[in-house]
Amino acid sequence: MENELAEIKKLLQADAETNSEFITQVTALNKNVELLANTPAQFSQVNKSQKEKESKEDKLSAFAKILGTAK
Repeated sequence: MENELAEIKKLLQADAETNSEFITQVTALNKNVELLANTPAQFSQVNKSQKEKESKEDKLSAFAKILGTAK
């Protein structure tokens, strides 16, 4: 009886470790899914910022050309 209880205890501990590992992996997967879900919005913001920067550079370049020809 004592050996059976010891065996059951070992099995329960192994099961608890497996469950803990599973929870850790699921948590990591959830974080990855969250990052992936946010990625399009981040790219959209980067693209918007880049376009705004290019637009400002184009305006400055045009203004510099005007100043250069006005001299």
